[in-house]
Amino acid sequence: MTEELSVESKVAPPPLSCPKCGGMLPTGLGELNCTLCDARVRVDHPATRRKWKEEKLSCPSCSKVLVAGVDHRPAELKCGSCDSFFTLT
Repeated sequence: MTEELSVESKVAPPPLSCPKCGGMLPTGLGELNCTLCDARVRVDHPATRRKWKEEKLSCPSCSKVLVAGVDHRPAELKCGSCDSFFTLT
């Protein structure tokens, strides 16, 4: 049985409020639903996407430092040294 490996991203999107009701939106980028008024809001933040792409992290199996190279989360990654697969959340 293989264990699902995951690493939590150190880069978080900025907190945003719903333009309709003023409540806090869930954390993330893309199309989000407000939990208070159920409004659909499209959220994009180029600075966060750039930081996600350039983020450095350690492989959970061999501790080699890797560059994420993708601008979305969660992301399925593979270590080039030990061929271990893991999820960057």
